[in-house]
Amino acid sequence: MDITPRPKIMITCTACGRQCESHRKGRNICRKCYRQEPSNICINCGNRRRLVSSETGLCPRCAGVAECAHCSQVKVIHNSQAQLCKTCDRNARRRMLHKKKQVKVECSVCGKLRFSCLFDRAICHACYVEERNGHGICVRCKKHKVISHKEKLLCKQCHENDLAPRALRKYIATFTSSYPYNVALFELFTTRIDWDEVDKDKVRQCKVFGKFLQTYQIEGPRYDPTNR
Repeated sequence: MDITPRPKIMITCTACGRQCESHRKGRNICRKCYRQEPSNICINCGNRRRLVSSETGLCPRCAGVAECAHCSQVKVIHNSQAQLCKTCDRNARRRMLHKKKQVKVECSVCGKLRFSCLFDRAICHACYVEERNGHGICVRCKKHKVISHKEKLLCKQCHENDLAPRALRKYIATFTSSYPYNVALFELFTTRIDWDEVDKDKVRQCKVFGKFLQTYQIEGPRYDPTNR
């Protein structure tokens, strides 16, 4: 185990001008000056923070909160250029890195030009699943197909449909919109879901409707005191 102490980083404090050790990452400020900085309540998160903007009333963290371009959730934007939250930005980088490592090759089984799912053998994902799990009667659709989930004996389509209710519940639980009336409409919509009929198509339709409610504001009914 390496117990070598980390080297001290000396900076010039921008507040007092003294030479001192770096106390905050990304800022040249000593510990004493940092503790003396005034703090205020952020109007968004409700926490007492330093460097709360006098114009917006937001702390530095909440100032970067917006709707993620990928997951459509309101989070802290980690990649401002791509408008992605931290999780989506990390996943996007992983996918990009994975694609860079792959080169399309001729599958040794089907002969099609595909990305190989193995590094030591040229085989596409579809052929690899078929080779690993084999064919059988799917317990859900009762058809003879390639088995996608070996333990549950489900084909690919039925396996996706089997995961659909859980995916839809997760989407409903995390759904947000900037328009309160749209949220009420979405909640009303979810009360009419027949969970026994939920499949991957129902999940896709629900997400399309949710995306519409997150993008376009729908005016709610207006109260007319003369109409009784």
